[in-house]
Amino acid sequence: MTAAIVTFLVSATLFIAFAVLVRAEQKNARRFIGGRFRASLDTGVQSMAAQLRRRWRHVMRYVVQLGWYYGIHSLLRTILRVLVSIYSFFENMFERNRLRTKALRQELKRHIHKSHLTQMADHKVKTSLSPEEQEQLKKQKLEDNH
Repeated sequence: MTAAIVTFLVSATLFIAFAVLVRAEQKNARRFIGGRFRASLDTGVQSMAAQLRRRWRHVMRYVVQLGWYYGIHSLLRTILRVLVSIYSFFENMFERNRLRTKALRQELKRHIHKSHLTQMADHKVKTSLSPEEQEQLKKQKLEDNH
């Protein structure tokens, strides 16, 4: 227990002594003890802090910028998918209409080719007599006239 109290008292005394020394050095604007050594330590600590700040800024900027780019990329990819689906919808609609138009044109061609004269020719072929029937009819007509 006494070792802990002694350690605490020594630490507190040293802390207060260093605080008073630093305050006096700041007031006089010069260092009293180990000026060059402490200046080189300060310079090293400041350069390390500046380098750490630059790296931190770079990492944060990189993370934010990368997140922003990924967000924009995701948005553009979604917009592209929507545009592709809309294009596919209209393409399918145009394809169906093209097939319907083609079928209607073929039906119209079939209808146009079956004019009145074509229908008469078809009827003549359907109702025409076979060669045997024609011979038989011819004989009958000749016999009826004599």
